[in-house]
Amino acid sequence: RVPAACRVGLDREEPVLREARFLHGADMRFARADLADAAATLREDGPIDVLIMINWPHTVAFEEIVSAVTAMRQAPGVNYLLIDTVKPGRGKYRFAHGVQDLERLGDITASMDAGDAIRDLQLVRLR
Repeated sequence: RVPAACRVGLDREEPVLREARFLHGADMRFARADLADAAATLREDGPIDVLIMINWPHTVAFEEIVSAVTAMRQAPGVNYLLIDTVKPGRGKYRFAHGVQDLERLGDITASMDAGDAIRDLQLVRLR
């Protein structure tokens, strides 16, 4: 759980959002958006301290992530990105973004095992 005054959850699938609303109730705002629309959807929420991208980035080409994070960095503004990466040689994912990819976005300030022996969590201070 993230203790923040404003928390927003985005997903492109309504069933996922319905479940999230059930779990979190009125404590969060949820909106339907895909990665390309995220910046426009989040603009009304103001600056974002930490953008969390967990459990799905390995289904998208890294260039799409760079484009979306760059747009969000400009408006509404994002300071940090928390993202999971797949450990080399683990799992059968379409994309396996690594630390070298994330360094294009900023400086990795923390890294830890995600607890599943497949992924690591990376905290990136965006540039």
